[in-house]
Amino acid sequence: MTVRAIIAAAALAALPTPALADGSLFLRFGAAWITDRAFDLVAETDAAPQVLVGGGWGASDVLTLELAYGMLGASARSFGDAVESSLFVHQFQGAAVFHLPMSEHFAGRLRGAAAFEMASLDVEAVGGSALLEDFATGLGLEGTLGLELRLPVAPGGDPGSTRLAFLVEAGWSWHPFGFDFDGASVDRDGDADPPPLAAGAIDVGSLDLSGPLLRFGVSLAF
Repeated sequence: MTVRAIIAAAALAALPTPALADGSLFLRFGAAWITDRAFDLVAETDAAPQVLVGGGWGASDVLTLELAYGMLGASARSFGDAVESSLFVHQFQGAAVFHLPMSEHFAGRLRGAAAFEMASLDVEAVGGSALLEDFATGLGLEGTLGLELRLPVAPGGDPGSTRLAFLVEAGWSWHPFGFDFDGASVDRDGDADPPPLAAGAIDVGSLDLSGPLLRFGVSLAF
């Protein structure tokens, strides 16, 4: 090892790397880019907005365990604006976050999460009645890399005490089984003229929400 490398290693070791706070609350906004062509039914672009809210517990100096609720939604009109379709996905996530201290205020992070998901699909005539309604459940996995800026709440405070943290992270969301919408029903109205289609099961198909993720967020650690 050269003298320069020894000096650089010593300087890095001398940087303050405060331990994680015991607990935290966070709010994150972002988008998932979904490439499955079936998503075109419910969205005008591949980007679906997402919100994630939850809390974390510092299990060690470098590990945080998180529980979170997330929601993703999209809607679009089709068939000459005669039909409006919408999709809402609710997630209940558990995650592990490994922190990589870089300096007194900056840290890298590696996050892995698993989620139970519930999705609802609605298709209705604009200004009219529902045409299709269905509900499906699934599992989701995701992994992200991020950068966090930590700032003490009290001026001149210890970065390891109560602090605000600002985050940016990017990664991939994987839904290994997709959502199978195969039980949708057609709404019927006995007074309609002409008579409506008879109610029955319709196989809408499977929707895969896998794709890249990008999120920004803020948290309060205490």
